[in-house]
Amino acid sequence: MEEDTTYVSYLNERLKDEEYMAVSLVSRIEDMREAIQSARSVIQSECEALRQELEGLNQNSNTEQILNNDKLIDVLSQLDGQGYFSLAQSFWQRNNQEEAVHYYSLAQKRGILEAGVCGDIARYFFNKKDYHNCFLWAKIGADLNNPESQYLLACIYHEGLGETTKNILEAVELYGKAEEQGHSEAMCKLAEFYYERECFTESFEQAQKAVANGNNSAREIMEKARRKLGKRITNCYADKQVGDRFCFGRYPQGPNGEIKPITWRVLRRDSDSLLVIAEMGLDAKPYNEEYKPITWADCTLRRWLNDEFYKKAFNEQEQSLIKKTALANNAGLSTEDNVFLLSVDEAESLFANRDDRCCKPTDYAVKNGAWQYNGDNVVYKENAWWWLRSRGDISSYAARVRHIWRHQRLRQQR
Repeated sequence: MEEDTTYVSYLNERLKDEEYMAVSLVSRIEDMREAIQSARSVIQSECEALRQELEGLNQNSNTEQILNNDKLIDVLSQLDGQGYFSLAQSFWQRNNQEEAVHYYSLAQKRGILEAGVCGDIARYFFNKKDYHNCFLWAKIGADLNNPESQYLLACIYHEGLGETTKNILEAVELYGKAEEQGHSEAMCKLAEFYYERECFTESFEQAQKAVANGNNSAREIMEKARRKLGKRITNCYADKQVGDRFCFGRYPQGPNGEIKPITWRVLRRDSDSLLVIAEMGLDAKPYNEEYKPITWADCTLRRWLNDEFYKKAFNEQEQSLIKKTALANNAGLSTEDNVFLLSVDEAESLFANRDDRCCKPTDYAVKNGAWQYNGDNVVYKENAWWWLRSRGDISSYAARVRHIWRHQRLRQQR
C-alpha cells in the first residue's frame, strides 16, 4: 500500500514538471512572436524610409547615383518584392530597360507585378525582335487581361514569330480580347484579317472603329473594304428591276416597337444606283414642327430623316452604301440628302398607276399617329396619306399623296 502511494506521488510530481515546461514553452513562443513583430515593424519602417529616399533619387538624381547607393539596393532588394519593383521602376524611368527588366523579374517571382508593366516590357522586347522574351512577358500580361500584352501575343501567334508556331485561331481570339478593351492596333489587325478572308463587312466595321479610336493607318483598309462592299452590293442588286422588292436596314414596325427589316421597292434604276421607296409608311411626323412658311431645305422632317431616322434604320456599313443625292426643289434651296421625300413630279412619273401610289402604315406608325382610311371603299381600306417634299400652292402648305392616290396640297402640320 505504501509503495502505491509513493508511485502516485511520483506521478504527480512529473505532471507538475510537465505543466511547468508547457507553460514555459508557451511563454517563450509569445516572447518570440513579440520579437518577430517588433523586428517586422522596424524593417517596414526602414523599408519605407528607404523607398522615400529612392523616390527622391528618382526625381533628383541619375541612374548612376542610384546604382552607387549600395545600402539602398541591398536593403530594398532583400526585404520584399516591392523593393525590387521600386528599383525596376527607377531604372525604367531612366531608360535603363535591361536593368529594369532584371528587377521586374525578381519582383514578379515574389508576386509583385502590374499588368501594364508586362505590356511595356513585352513591347520593348517586340521592338528589339526578341520574340522569345516578348512572348514570356506578353503571356503573363495577357493572363492579367492587359490589352497591349494580348495584342503583342496575338502578333506572335499570327505570324509565327521566333520559335512560336503559327496559330491563327489563337491570334484572332487574342486580337478580339484586346479590341474589346479599345486597342486600336488590334482593331486594325482584325480588319486586315477579315479583309484577307473576304469578310468585307466585318473588315469595314473593325477599320472604322480603329479610325474612330485614333488609328489613321486603318483608313486604307477601311476604304478598300468599303469599295469591295460597294461592288458586292452592286452585284447583289445587279438584276433588280423597277418594281422589285428587297430588304435593307431595320426599323420598329410592330405595335410594341418590334424591330423588323425594312422592305424597299425599286422606283428607278440608274447606272450605278437604285432609287427606292419604303413599301410601308414607317413613322408619323409633321412636315415642320412649327406652322410657318418653310421649304424642304429647312423643315424639321428633312432633318429628322437625315439624322435620327438615318442612324436608327441603318448600321454604319449600310450607311456607307447610301448615296447622297442632289435634289432640285420647286421652292427654296437645292439640297443633298441621304434620305428624302419624292417631289410631285416624281410621285406622278415613277409609279405604274394610281393604285400603285397607295401606301399602308405599319402598326408602329399608326401607334405614333399615322392616319388611316376607314371608309366604305374596301380597295383603299387602311391606306394612309404620305408627304412629298414639294411646296404647296401657298408657302405654308406642302404636297402629299392621299390614300386614294391623288397628290394634294396640305398645311405643313399633321
